[in-house]
Amino acid sequence: MYRPLYLTYTSLYKLPKNEKKEVKRFLEFIKSDESAKIIKANGVVPFKEGFHLIKQRKDIFGS
Repeated sequence: MYRPLYLTYTSLYKLPKNEKKEVKRFLEFIKSDESAKIIKANGVVPFKEGFHLIKQRKDIFGS
C-alpha cells in the first residue's frame, strides 16, 4: 500500500508567487537523501525507492 503525493499543475498555477517558492523547496527536499533518511526512520518507503517497488509489482501481477 502506498500513498503518493499529488500536486497538479492547476493548483500550483493558482498559488501566490511566495507559496510557489515554498512548494518548490518542499519538492526539492522530498527528493533529497536527507528526507529519505527521515522517511525511512518512520517506516515508510521513500519515493525514489518506491519506483522500484512499483516495477516489481507490475512484473509479478502485471499491468
